[in-house]
Amino acid sequence: MKSFRPAFYGCLVVALSFVASVQAQKVIWQETFEDDGEESRYVTEGAGAFEVAQFADNSVPDNQAGPVYWTRVTDGRPSFVGVPAPTPERRIVMAWGSGISPDDITNDFWTHFDAVVAWLLRGKSNAKILYSGLGGEGYQAFASRLVSLGHTVEEDDTGSSLPESGIDMYVYSGGSLSRFVNYEVPGLHYNSGDLDDELLGSIGTPLTITLPEITITAPEHPSAGGQTGTFPFVLNENTFQSLGFELPGGSTVVAAFIREVSASVRDLEAADALFDGSTPNTSVTRTATSVADIVNEVLPASQLPLFDWDHPIAGAPDGGFAIRATGKIEASRGTVSLAMGVDDGARLRIDLNGDGLDAGDTIIIMDRRGAFQYSAPTDVEFTSAGTFDFEWISFNDTGDFGAEILVAVEAGGNAPNVSEDDWDLLSADSQHVKLSGDITVETYVSNQEVSTPFSMALEAPGDGGAVFGGGPFGNFEGNHFFAGSALNKFTGDDGVGNPKKIIWKDPIDISGRENVKLTIALGATFLDFETGDFFQVFIDDSDDPFMWFTAPSGNDKFFNDVNTNPSNPTRLGLDLQDITYDIPAGVNTINLRIESVTTWWNEIVAFDNIRITSSDIAISGIAVENGQVVINFTGTLQSATDVAGPYTPVDGATSPFTMDASGATRFYIVR
Repeated sequence: MKSFRPAFYGCLVVALSFVASVQAQKVIWQETFEDDGEESRYVTEGAGAFEVAQFADNSVPDNQAGPVYWTRVTDGRPSFVGVPAPTPERRIVMAWGSGISPDDITNDFWTHFDAVVAWLLRGKSNAKILYSGLGGEGYQAFASRLVSLGHTVEEDDTGSSLPESGIDMYVYSGGSLSRFVNYEVPGLHYNSGDLDDELLGSIGTPLTITLPEITITAPEHPSAGGQTGTFPFVLNENTFQSLGFELPGGSTVVAAFIREVSASVRDLEAADALFDGSTPNTSVTRTATSVADIVNEVLPASQLPLFDWDHPIAGAPDGGFAIRATGKIEASRGTVSLAMGVDDGARLRIDLNGDGLDAGDTIIIMDRRGAFQYSAPTDVEFTSAGTFDFEWISFNDTGDFGAEILVAVEAGGNAPNVSEDDWDLLSADSQHVKLSGDITVETYVSNQEVSTPFSMALEAPGDGGAVFGGGPFGNFEGNHFFAGSALNKFTGDDGVGNPKKIIWKDPIDISGRENVKLTIALGATFLDFETGDFFQVFIDDSDDPFMWFTAPSGNDKFFNDVNTNPSNPTRLGLDLQDITYDIPAGVNTINLRIESVTTWWNEIVAFDNIRITSSDIAISGIAVENGQVVINFTGTLQSATDVAGPYTPVDGATSPFTMDASGATRFYIVR
């Protein structure tokens, strides 16, 4: 990241005739972490940095595969800020399952399996293979096949450290999370929920299907064993641990199958295209509910325990979809506050004037993707008592889904933000606004065919390696920054647990400043965050974050700030980037603090170079009036006969400054 060097000037050529506004930001406070400010500038709560060898002595779980910390990063503390990369040895990730019957496995699959094992072992015979999670029939079938090939299978003792030598290959079925991340032994993996913790891809979803025929998609890869074409691998319906959507860079999908999934719906425009038929629908299902609270029972999303009626939508789609719910409400005359909760987006319309529902009847819009959250309260005025039609639209990109309509308990408008005490679900029993009959809920789905990996190969480092979200953080300023990893996995040196904090001791006075902004250089990994993880910046002593970064959904692991910047959220990565927010007008003092929670060793946040700036030095207005040039400015006005200078102060110049527009050209700046 380039050093922040604000241009503290605006420039005017007198010969021009125009009105302009030129402003530049001036740094009025800055924290770079280049020197240790503990106790002198800030206080860190929960600070600590623990390497793997220190875990046992500091109550850190030993399934963490890298350092855990909340600390200013200095030489060797912690040893590494980032995620290890590339993959330490050859890996194969396969869609498989514990309950697959040996009778359903075809010879074509065993041909593929034998080639995979031969590639992992580099052709070695009589190998010793460590098997972690040797359970159901499908796993036992693998172990039996390995023995039939002349290898020895040893069951993994997860209560002890991995063998440092004597193991030629391992098989991992899940349950030990990051146990094999740094293990420099070739490995075969099949699980969905642990792939991100193993740095092998994003989390997959277990699929209960009759497996379509498998196509060898990379016959040139050695793990294909020369097999080409399309084959039945597994017969009948079984449950498979599928791979996630995001695959490591440098990986090779060796075999895949085609399946039909519901296409993502990413915004209200896409939802409306389903409703009006612009996007063809292959599935429309209907249900009814007496309470305005719906979820997809396959992957429900709601703000439990506030409102948990959770009526399941029909069809239980496994991808994206749009919901159109319609019904009638009864309302008394007066003003009532309404709100919505949703994951991913929603719109509410009420036909207040009785001329039919259209865009002019829109009450609330939440047109975005993200984790479940509530809208701000919206006051609705009913000019007369009666029954009114309403349309409630919601949509789902992928993953978790839930949507609610809420009515404030106290009538009269200006309700507080959503809480259990002040709000209730819209129903036949809600106050002020009630359902008249059931809500008709229509689920719209547009199916599409997608290629789904069955087996994926990752090379050893010497063959190019493979990287899933790995590498160190970069683009920080100077030599030092602040970072945190697995923040719920340890108690800091001061005994503080969760969340971890850093609090600046002295209030920052911004009274009288104009256009004040807060900028922070911020980065985060993107492998494993959940919606409960967060990075928050506060500018006062309240519990309301000024900046709030979190995982927007259970499937999207990239931190963004949709909660505090819904119109244009920023997605974080390993390279720190400047995030700038405007300080609201009327704020005179900033009490700065940062809080964060991350829950695994590869869930890391890093931040640096925090700045508070203002537009105190500026040319705020330039005009030509009756042959005179008038400059409004803040700062010191200087002039020169050449644009390159030298510039000298204009004697006695105060704002507004007036001069004759005729004569020789002169150049002006404000410093």
